[in-house]
Amino acid sequence: MKKLRTLHPITQQQLADYLLISRDQVAHYERRRRNLPHNAQLKLGKLVIAMARNNHTLSTFAELKFRELQEKELASLQAELRQLETSLAVLTQKVKETGQKYDKAMQVLWAIPVLRTQLSAGKEGAFDKKWLQIVETDIMKQMKQIGPASQLRMQLRQTCLREQIKTIQLLLKDFSTTGQSQKNNKKRTGTTAPVTVRK
Repeated sequence: MKKLRTLHPITQQQLADYLLISRDQVAHYERRRRNLPHNAQLKLGKLVIAMARNNHTLSTFAELKFRELQEKELASLQAELRQLETSLAVLTQKVKETGQKYDKAMQVLWAIPVLRTQLSAGKEGAFDKKWLQIVETDIMKQMKQIGPASQLRMQLRQTCLREQIKTIQLLLKDFSTTGQSQKNNKKRTGTTAPVTVRK
């Protein structure tokens, strides 16, 4: 009996309710401490046979609930896909803008040494030198947000988002394929096969 429960999603309490006995009796029987009442043995035998000889047919109630669950899962996956695609689009634009800012900042940094060689003497030269130092310091502070390491992290995030999107697209394809298979199967046999969703 324990093997039956471990092979199928049946709890001790559910089995006890079906056999019209207590949960403790089920536990004792599974540990071979007691024997089941005759009527419970007969019902257990019918359950075992039904589990072995099932033809993948759901009850009307189970089929309805299964369909509702599928529709909720489908809607959830579609919503998650839209959210990921939006996040990817925003991040892609940010990567582009960050790359442009980095290129412009580097152009200024490369120009500063050249400008320093052209400084004039006197107050004007001293002012220009101080200005160049301030600009250079400010740009280097920006490098934490726009530098190669920051861009690499964003590109890694892009890759992760793309992989997540691919996975959800595969799941949605499975839903679509399974749904069509169910319709065809129902037309042929009047039943609906259970759905297997790729994890």
